[in-house]
Amino acid sequence: MMVSVKRIAGKSVFCVLIVLVVLTVFPVCAMAANLGGEQLQATVDESMRAMWTGADFRKTLDRKFEERGYALAALIDTGFFYIYSKHKVTSFDDLKNRKVMTWIGTVGENTWEALGIRPIPVAVPEVIASLSTGYGDTAVGPAAWLLGMQGYQYVEYIVNPPLLYAPAAIFVSTNTKNRLAKIFGISETVAYNCQELVIQQFNTLEPQWKSDLRKYNQKSMEAFETKCGIKFVDFSKADQSRFEAAAKHVRDGLAGKVYSREFLDEVTAALEEYRQQKNAITVGGI
Repeated sequence: MMVSVKRIAGKSVFCVLIVLVVLTVFPVCAMAANLGGEQLQATVDESMRAMWTGADFRKTLDRKFEERGYALAALIDTGFFYIYSKHKVTSFDDLKNRKVMTWIGTVGENTWEALGIRPIPVAVPEVIASLSTGYGDTAVGPAAWLLGMQGYQYVEYIVNPPLLYAPAAIFVSTNTKNRLAKIFGISETVAYNCQELVIQQFNTLEPQWKSDLRKYNQKSMEAFETKCGIKFVDFSKADQSRFEAAAKHVRDGLAGKVYSREFLDEVTAALEEYRQQKNAITVGGI
């Protein structure tokens, strides 16, 4: 879904989503080693809420979509992104000898390159086929995607902890009302109300979709290990810190090129304020 946002809604919307979650709030790998699954998910949710509500970033996203003729109907999860490989990899240095594919665009390519890895850009529909033919042997994505695309047949290892956490956008063209009016012969007012009803329903279902997808991702990971025989390998804390440093380097390097420095500063300031408040509460409660 993130790729669709980039192609349809424009670079700034795509990069807002990526910057907010992939590079600024996360990579999660640097903190995942010290948190269990539920704690990690809770930390993700708290950080997301701190930005969406504390600084009105959801309104910013709404406006960016509207400028391009789309209405943001819902923000849901794609989930935690893991590294999947046909070969055993225990560090980022090991990945230098692998055929690492990326489908996240500029941000993904720049992040891998900052780690000294030359990625192979591949469109989402081609990732699994590339794994099966050997064009690529390593990919990154959420568990539900790997299961749904049956990509688990072509990987033998999953790297812990996850690299990052990513959202997905569901959006509706603002031209939908015109199509409805033409197809069904209804007035523009009725067509507009129908369009708004669809958007409202998507928005209402957002929490349930998030919950269902998270459960499915968790069940997928369990099935990979217990039913598919896929092995889990761990990256060291040094490698986790290395990825975090690379992500921050890319985040800062792309400011002013694919998103504004001003917006990035807003995001990082809001997140830092949230973390300081949370630390103060934690210390005060000891």
